[in-house]
Amino acid sequence: MSDVDGVCTGMHADVAEARAEVERLQGQFKTAQDAVKVAMRWLRDADIKRDRYRLAYHSARRRAAREAVMATEAVEHLAADRDRWRQRYERLRADLESSRKTTHAAPRLEHVGDDEDGPVFKLAGTS
Repeated sequence: MSDVDGVCTGMHADVAEARAEVERLQGQFKTAQDAVKVAMRWLRDADIKRDRYRLAYHSARRRAAREAVMATEAVEHLAADRDRWRQRYERLRADLESSRKTTHAAPRLEHVGDDEDGPVFKLAGTS
């Protein structure tokens, strides 16, 4: 084993070369480990996002279904209210019409006969 210009020869050179190769491989392994860590983190984040979007999708579907049921019920209630109001309107209209006939109708006179002064009339409906 001789030393030529500061370079080890022989077995020392082989050991130094093996150490350098080990260090290079360890660096590559560390780089590969870091890449795997990054990839695993990316996959975990992607899974979390996928789950979050899936939950949001199902939640939105449930909410839309619930709102559709509520809208149907609201339409049914509105239709029932409309029918009740229509019945009230018709009843009030009939009451008003009968009220107009009894309070605003001109008095009717019935001819009941004649006397010495001429024809005799009385209000219709009275005895």
